[in-house]
Amino acid sequence: MAGGVYNHYDDPDEYWDEEPLQPRASKSAPPPLPTSYAKTQPSFSSNSDAGAGSASESASVTPSAESAIAAAASGRRDALPAKTSMIDVEVAADGLPIRIVLKPSWKASFSPPEYGQSIMDAYQHGRLAEATRLMEAGIKPRPTLPSLRDATPLLLRTRTHEEFKELYDKLFRRATYTLNGPGYNAYNEPGLIVTASRSRILSLTIDPSWAAEVDVSYLAQDIVDCCNKVRVDRLEYVRDIYLDQESDQQLAGRLNRHEAQLLRNGV
Repeated sequence: MAGGVYNHYDDPDEYWDEEPLQPRASKSAPPPLPTSYAKTQPSFSSNSDAGAGSASESASVTPSAESAIAAAASGRRDALPAKTSMIDVEVAADGLPIRIVLKPSWKASFSPPEYGQSIMDAYQHGRLAEATRLMEAGIKPRPTLPSLRDATPLLLRTRTHEEFKELYDKLFRRATYTLNGPGYNAYNEPGLIVTASRSRILSLTIDPSWAAEVDVSYLAQDIVDCCNKVRVDRLEYVRDIYLDQESDQQLAGRLNRHEAQLLRNGV
């Protein structure tokens, strides 16, 4: 499908990695994984997505909000693209947009192949604004990946080993979502394709012929709707007052025993 494509891997100023920005860097060691899946599953210090492009995102340490913003301010990173008045993107604490406004003259201000890039450029400014707000407020966003303490109550509820593995992968594998809006071009191809992780848009593909016919407000809302579908897929963590009294090592032991029991049950 012809169209303008902008991928975040090409952006040298990408500072908000998969792990949400932290008000202050953490120096504590990650919680231990149960030994039975530490051999085959990603570690908590890994920052790589499953699927294409994961190597570009891998990092052992996620920069804090202060260091990221200070680096940008001091010129140690390339400057963000010029901010346009034609587009406004509001980003939530989870790293995904909650509001996109395209001015009526947006189409005339960019060539059709530039549509996707122009929105992604504005999205980067929205991410910087939200990162600054979080840092100044001292707010710690919810991490994209759960801690062992967050995941244990959910995993202990599983009743088959297959269910256990599926839930574990959903909790700790960095999923990539490819979603399209409701509009299609003359060739019955999606007019808009959004590729995203749980904490950011990775790329936008906008078909020029479809974009020429659609109202800009609908196009903007289609992008937000795709991101909302990613949000719906997130798991809600539960708290257990008894498990909260146990150490990470004890929780890991519980999960090992639970998985071993499921394997012995053969279900």
